[in-house]
Formats: sequence, C-alpha cells, structure tokens
Amino acid sequence: MEHYAWVTEQAVSVTKELDIEYFDKGRRQEAEAIALLSEVDGFKYKKNEARVFNDFLSGEPDIFLGADIYKAIAIYDTKVAWDYPGFLKKINAGLENANKQQIQGYCDITTSGEGYVADVLVDMPETIINDYKYRLAKKMDVIDIYAPSFQVHEDKLMKSLEFSRIPKHKRVFKKKVEPFTDFERQRVYEKVKICREWLFNFDEMYQSLNK
Repeated sequence: MEHYAWVTEQAVSVTKELDIEYFDKGRRQEAEAIALLSEVDGFKYKKNEARVFNDFLSGEPDIFLGADIYKAIAIYDTKVAWDYPGFLKKINAGLENANKQQIQGYCDITTSGEGYVADVLVDMPETIINDYKYRLAKKMDVIDIYAPSFQVHEDKLMKSLEFSRIPKHKRVFKKKVEPFTDFERQRVYEKVKICREWLFNFDEMYQSLNK
C-alpha cells in the first residue's frame, strides 16, 4: 500500500517517513557521514544521485565506490545514528533483514560484488542543537542561559549531541552483505511477479470504488 500510495500520489506514511528530527539529521548530516566513512576507510566514496533499476527491482543506493553506479565495486547504505546509545545498539543488534535485502537488491541491479550497511555517528545539526538548548532552558524555567546552573546541564546535554571527541574509527561500523544467491534471486523475482498481479487487481478495484 505504501508503494501504491507513492506511485499514484507521491504520498508517504507521515509517521514512518517524515519523523522530522530523525529525517532532518539524516538529510543535513549526510555529507559529513560520507566524509567520515571515506576518511576512516581511506577511499573516496561517491554520492549516488540516480535511481537504479532492472526489470524487477529499483532503488536509490546512498554511496558507491567505483567509476559509475552501474560499474560499482561496492555499494553502501549509510545510516546516520541519532545518538551514541543508538549507535552502540546498532552495533550490538547486527544486520536487520530488511537492510540486508535492500543492499542485496542494489548489488543485483548494479552487479556490484560487495554491499555494506554503514552505521555512522556524527554531530547533530546546529538547528537541532539550538532546539534542544531552547527545550532545556524552558524545562529549567531559566532566562539567563549563562547562569552556572544552566551551564552545568548544558554541558551534559552537549555531550549527547556532539561526538567529535570520540575517535573517528569508533564512529563507523560496517556490516557486510553477501549478494543474492541464484536461489534467493529467483525467490525475490517470483515474489515481485505475484505483487505486480496483486497490485493490478487492487488498482482495478480501487478505481471502480463507489462508482
């Protein structure tokens, strides 16, 4: 249904796709995340700007290594962690199945032999930092943000919003994704065929609704 809503009306699930603060950090800090990953790995990763597709799959990989997205040596999906505890939880949790299949799909489309999910921890954007400072001042009911009582709490807050003090190599965690096996690829393609037929029938029903 989410796919149908997007294809027909370019509408997304507000609660899922437009969680504003999370979306804002990921969007604003994407370049910083790519730069950090490139520095830690010693490679110049390129930001992908194109949607890639084959007869069955499509998607928008974040970054790649190589001359061209369709000749990529490696495909990366970068996940900008919200905070330090969240970053550590991602390391401990391992690879989510949805992320695995997403990267496998990208590799299948681009014929890249390597795929990765990269969790990256970078500072909060300045706008979010200022918003949290405002919330703190409001919660403490203080007027003077230079008051010692506020400064103590602000220092604690900033340690949860800025992470440059943590060594760079400790702020990047990569999870390797193996490409589809022939069996996995066939299963996915067959599922796509079934979904297409289902969506065709749903569209016919929906278009005739209340007529």
